[in-house]
Amino acid sequence: MVARNVRNVLKSIKRILLKSWFKVLAWSLGFKYIKPAPEDIVKLVNKVASEMNVKVKSVYICAKKNHEANAMVFFSRVFIYHDSLNVLNLNELEALIAHELSHLSLHHIRRHTTEMNKTFLRIALCYAFMVLMIIVGWIKFFYIMPEIAMLGARLSAITLLSTLMVLWIRHANAFGCQLELEADLHATSAIKDALLYAITLIKLHVYSKQFSEYGKPFPLRKVIKRLKDIKRKILGDTHPNLKTRIMYLEIDEECYEDLQSVVNMVKRRFKFGMPIC
Repeated sequence: MVARNVRNVLKSIKRILLKSWFKVLAWSLGFKYIKPAPEDIVKLVNKVASEMNVKVKSVYICAKKNHEANAMVFFSRVFIYHDSLNVLNLNELEALIAHELSHLSLHHIRRHTTEMNKTFLRIALCYAFMVLMIIVGWIKFFYIMPEIAMLGARLSAITLLSTLMVLWIRHANAFGCQLELEADLHATSAIKDALLYAITLIKLHVYSKQFSEYGKPFPLRKVIKRLKDIKRKILGDTHPNLKTRIMYLEIDEECYEDLQSVVNMVKRRFKFGMPIC
């Protein structure tokens, strides 16, 4: 009797902690909600995971505030955006899941973290050396104009730090793009259908892009697009563009007309509020 009560208390505590973890994770990632996935989605993810020899701990359905169709993997946990279920059919959803599980199979999180740590160490050593050079360069002015020399040394150090941090982020994004292309190829080999995978990418891209611009006043849309372009030029993209990803799959040229028809179909159905899948 006592053991049963203890088990019930522990289950209640676990349920409360899990709900709190969902709320914190949703807040930190900008999600409206995160909830456990239905049984059919869990079975689909487990099926793809068994075929790719990947272990998945749990599967969740989440929704972002700006209507984005995508998925992500976080420490052996798969998060599928709710809009993806409305945009993709079952085979295309399997292709999306295969891409996310490819990150686990290829150990992309560990590789990306290791590469960023190495790059950060190089940047820190470079920054320390350059700061020493700045001090040596300004030291002769400390006796003549100490205040101006101190200000110049600080501005030089801040400018150098900002430049090195931008280079670090650009390298992180470039390395991330390389890993995304690796995941694309690995997922294509898993589902054995490059054309289906390309159609999945097109649907996700067009849907998310249309919704990101939908409902905003035209001048504001132009300003946001301009700011995104400036950010992209300075820091680089976190993902390769759609054309690069499709060309990387090495699809037959005869299929490009089919892909263009898919783009037109998705745009047309979205415009008139029709189901995309």
